[in-house]
Amino acid sequence: RPEEEQLSGYSCVELYALLPSQCDYVLANVAEQITFPDNLPEGATLATVCPVTCGLCVEECNAGCPRWFLGNGGCDRECNNQFCNYDDGDCEGIPPVEIDEPNLGGAQAPGIGGDVLFDPDE
Repeated sequence: RPEEEQLSGYSCVELYALLPSQCDYVLANVAEQITFPDNLPEGATLATVCPVTCGLCVEECNAGCPRWFLGNGGCDRECNNQFCNYDDGDCEGIPPVEIDEPNLGGAQAPGIGGDVLFDPDE
């Protein structure tokens, strides 16, 4: 999203090229040099804000649930099933979606089609 890229001043591809250990790099380590949203989770890495650049949107446990959604702190409906380990605990207390087998028909997760920097409202 333009507003997040504008805040940091860098695209995901540029951050990937700039940061050592790229996708595993903890963004708080450069918070004095690069501005990120205040509500970025503690310990957030480049993979947290740029999952497409880091190749995390390819593998899904169910259509609409790339593996990087699992355990990200928010319950994702497409991940709240036995094949995705109930969103790795993110959906505790929320009734799961029971399915007989995962749908791996190539559907993309909502919002995927290019990188967006972290947006907690989505």
